[in-house]
Amino acid sequence: MEEEKLELVMTDGFLTSLQSLVQDWEEVGLTEEKISEYVVLIQSSLESLKCFPRRFADVSGTFGFSMETRRIQIGRLYAIFYRIDQEKEYLLIGPIYHQRQLRQKF
Repeated sequence: MEEEKLELVMTDGFLTSLQSLVQDWEEVGLTEEKISEYVVLIQSSLESLKCFPRRFADVSGTFGFSMETRRIQIGRLYAIFYRIDQEKEYLLIGPIYHQRQLRQKF
């Protein structure tokens, strides 16, 4: 049985954090090419969730979330939390966090 593809819903927090991250990378002198590589890596990870929404570990117990929450690890420094809403058939994508910020609420 083929699994239905879920829609990605980016929170405002995700969009804001991505813009901020790109700005930070520009300020530290990363090339436009390198920034594009990182953005493509993030987008590829998110797109893969449409077909494999449970591909990343449930970390709700680790971070004290009351709802099932999964984490995408982006390299060693960043992570994105997301939630699956099977009933409404979408994936809610939260902000990008630096590892030192992982005590944030989602």
